[in-house]
Amino acid sequence: MSSVHDFKSNKKTIARIFEKYRLYKFLCLGSDDPSKSEEFIQYCEHIENLVSQLPGREKVVIEERYMTVEHDYITDQTVYSEKMDPPVSPLTFAKIRDSACSKILNIILQ
Repeated sequence: MSSVHDFKSNKKTIARIFEKYRLYKFLCLGSDDPSKSEEFIQYCEHIENLVSQLPGREKVVIEERYMTVEHDYITDQTVYSEKMDPPVSPLTFAKIRDSACSKILNIILQ
């Protein structure tokens, strides 16, 4: 099975994980409900901890593509051509992204 197929089959799950992360991180952390705030903080810390353990290039891809408040305005092309140092090809980007997403899913879905 190719890594592109793997990512496509898991794309919705990855999207939900990082949508929830961004919602909690950027919109909900100031919640008036202390128990909810603690839940938000724990979830964000869990995701940030997972990502911090990824190899350097995988970490950059995930942080720059999925964990930024600018997520809606950042494309894969922006990440692989501007955020990666040195820039990488679209195919290399896809391999790095797929590897990182696979690792995150394996841990979260355990």
